[in-house]
Amino acid sequence: HPTDPQRRMALGEALDRAGQWQEAGLQFKEAADLNPNSMAARRRLVELLARAGLVGDAETELAGVLASQVGSPDYVAARAALAMVRRDFAGAARMLDEVTRRAPRDHAAWFALGECRLALIDEAGARIALEKAV
Repeated sequence: HPTDPQRRMALGEALDRAGQWQEAGLQFKEAADLNPNSMAARRRLVELLARAGLVGDAETELAGVLASQVGSPDYVAARAALAMVRRDFAGAARMLDEVTRRAPRDHAAWFALGECRLALIDEAGARIALEKAV
């Protein structure tokens, strides 16, 4: 259904996995617009924009977050994605450590933390994070 944010999220995830990032971004944006309280949709949109190198757009999207969502694990993970694009792997790792403490089943955060640890030449830390991602 076109007004169901959960279906938009699922479609966005499928499109992202298929490498159709622009279409996925549109679905995440629609899901966020349909449910402004959904930090998960906004997180995925910010991650996609950051990955595409559209850092300014990602920052603008984060600036629109409701005050009640700032500090949520999804918000912190979205900020970490921006830090990774800026190659601030130490800062991103600190944020992702917080996310994984607060949301230990967030596999995407564990994977991103593993990537940060690899970039920081922390092979043991990367291995631990990547094992928890799967």
